[in-house]
Amino acid sequence: MNVKLTPEKQIIGMVLVFVVVISVVALGIMWPTAREIVLLNKETTSLKNYLEQRYETAKNLRFTSQQLEEISAGSKGYEQYIFVPGDELKLITDLETLAAKHNISQKITAPDIGKVGVTKIVLSISANGAYDNILQYLTGLESIKYFLNIEKIRFEPAPAPRSNLNVKPEPTYNLQLTLGLYVAHK
Repeated sequence: MNVKLTPEKQIIGMVLVFVVVISVVALGIMWPTAREIVLLNKETTSLKNYLEQRYETAKNLRFTSQQLEEISAGSKGYEQYIFVPGDELKLITDLETLAAKHNISQKITAPDIGKVGVTKIVLSISANGAYDNILQYLTGLESIKYFLNIEKIRFEPAPAPRSNLNVKPEPTYNLQLTLGLYVAHK
């Protein structure tokens, strides 16, 4: 089979072969390269997001560290107002002295005082006395060196005692206080 092709058909055939060879070479080189570029773009985007996240974390850590230093510096003066285990007698003595100074009778209950590992002591104080004395007692509580957190307060007139005399006694008042006292551990 000897087929004779015209020069036009030979040129068209050669151009087709040339186009096919160039297409195969182009697809053989360009397709993997394009695929590699797309994959590299995804990895670059992923790395960029990771680095941005790490940058934000580092920035927040620096800010938090700075705030911690400021808080630590500001809290240095508060140590003197926190109850230290072993000061139980001093605390009770201060409260009793304050009550005696203002002519108040009081009862103190503190079931957690003296226990090891307690971070907060709850004090229940029942006080009885004249109105002005109770107010002065409350004002005196503010001057105690410990930071006392008032959790509950109830102030009410006390029932008048029965008296056979025609002398009307001075009215008294009951004060019920529940105080929180934070404990320092060193």
